[in-house]
Amino acid sequence: MTLSQSDQVRLGAVWIPCSNQAPCLARREMSRWIGSSNPAWETIGLVVSELVSNAVRHADCAEPGDLIQVALCQKDEFYRVEVTDSGSLFSTPHKRPPTDESEHGRGLQIVHALSEGRWGSYSCGQGLGRTVWCELRAASC
Repeated sequence: MTLSQSDQVRLGAVWIPCSNQAPCLARREMSRWIGSSNPAWETIGLVVSELVSNAVRHADCAEPGDLIQVALCQKDEFYRVEVTDSGSLFSTPHKRPPTDESEHGRGLQIVHALSEGRWGSYSCGQGLGRTVWCELRAASC
C-alpha cells in the first residue's frame, strides 16, 4: 500500500542545508514533530539519517546554499518520510550489495528492510530535483 498525497496529514517539513550536518538537523526536526518518546522515533530517526546522508553524498548539491527538504506525513498506521534534493544527473537511488570491507552502501538496504520494501523515488521535474520516500508501519517501529 502506498499512501496517496490526499490521504496524508503532514506532520512537518523543513529545508536544511546540504552539508554533513544535515542528518543531525533532520533528526532534530523529526524529534520536534513526533517527540523522542514516540515508539516510532528510533526507526524514523534511522531512516531519515540514511536518506539524508544519501542526499548529501549523492545529489548534485555542491554549491553553498543548496538545500534538502525533509518531510514527515502520517496516515492511519503509516508514517511517510520524504527527502527531496537537487538530484543527480548520473544516477538514481538503488540498492547495491556492499562488500564486507566497504564503509558505504548499506543505507538503502536498511531503508528497504525497515519499510518492508515500501520505498522509491521520483523526479520532481527537469532541474527541480528528486524525492526519495519510504513508508513505515507505525506498529513495527
